[in-house]
Amino acid sequence: MEADETAPPVLAEAIPSERERMLAAIVESSVDAIIGRGLDGLITSWNTSAERIFGYSAAEMLGQRMTVLFPPTSGAEEARLFAHVLRGERLDPFEATRRCKGGKDIDVSVTLSPVHNRAGKLVGVSKVARDITEPRRIQRELLRAKQAAEDANKELESFSYSVAHDLRAPLRSIDGFSQALIEDFSDALDEQGRKYLRFVRESAQLMSQLIDDMLTLSRVTRTEINRETVDLSSLALAAYSRLAKLEPARWVEVVIEEGLCGEGDARLLAVVFDNLIGNAWKFTSKKPLAKIEFGAVTGPQGPEYFVRDNGAGFDMAYAGKLFGVFQRLHSEHEFEGTGVGLATVQRIVHRHQGRAWAEGQVDAGATFHFTLAARGHFE
Repeated sequence: MEADETAPPVLAEAIPSERERMLAAIVESSVDAIIGRGLDGLITSWNTSAERIFGYSAAEMLGQRMTVLFPPTSGAEEARLFAHVLRGERLDPFEATRRCKGGKDIDVSVTLSPVHNRAGKLVGVSKVARDITEPRRIQRELLRAKQAAEDANKELESFSYSVAHDLRAPLRSIDGFSQALIEDFSDALDEQGRKYLRFVRESAQLMSQLIDDMLTLSRVTRTEINRETVDLSSLALAAYSRLAKLEPARWVEVVIEEGLCGEGDARLLAVVFDNLIGNAWKFTSKKPLAKIEFGAVTGPQGPEYFVRDNGAGFDMAYAGKLFGVFQRLHSEHEFEGTGVGLATVQRIVHRHQGRAWAEGQVDAGATFHFTLAARGHFE
């Protein structure tokens, strides 16, 4: 009988194709453990990463069951999932605990998938396991640190308000009784005595303002940000209007560019403008023709907003100190303040994924710049 020339060679199925050799090389070089199991549950393949992750060699595991890797509490769950895959279902990746050679337990991310032959018949199950022990350890540590920080913040908040309340009462007494002495016993005091009492009152009022500013700075760090489109021009105008009402006799040229908006929390951004416009108002107080301006320019990352004035300015050699808490470049006798406002501005801007910086020249004014994260980039 002549051979059937159309029939494939008998050994053709035993010779791996180029594609099969490539797939085998990919499996062997994978950083994940890739394990094959037959329908009877016995292990049929065990790559190099499986040896590295679990500590068992291929010789030890081929023909064995996976139960050696299961801690006592996880075997039933694995059997249930294996049954789903045997019905041809593809499961979403899940996390589990596996026991390595030597008894060490590790965290793994597992994917179980059905394996079919060329005819579409289910012939086994593939298991891909990634060691996530270290990422999970870091995650747990971060969660513990986050919880510890939240607990500490709550304690700090409670402490801050308690201290602020306890400090305000004696400060009010100091201020009130000093005022009473000035009003009721002015004739019994000479000018030097009245001067000392005025100093006492000013110090008490400054301390009260400092308490308020520190509480504001503390709240800025903890307040949850409500994201929305904010009319920054309106915030700048509102900040100026409040100052103008306090000093109606003072004339200041104010230029506010209309229609400037940004993404952020309106309440916190109002604090930014209260401080920046307030600073400009304060440091132009000795200028006969004071000018304050709010506007924006286009920078590499988007709008760069600015508040500019023609006031006292500052030496750029000390620009790095401007945004520090209690950092003042002018004495209290020149300009009042606590040195907390710009630190609050920077903290708010940083919480909006922006940056703040300043430029100035002594007696020639200052410009404070800030940016805000664009829509879609704001966490």
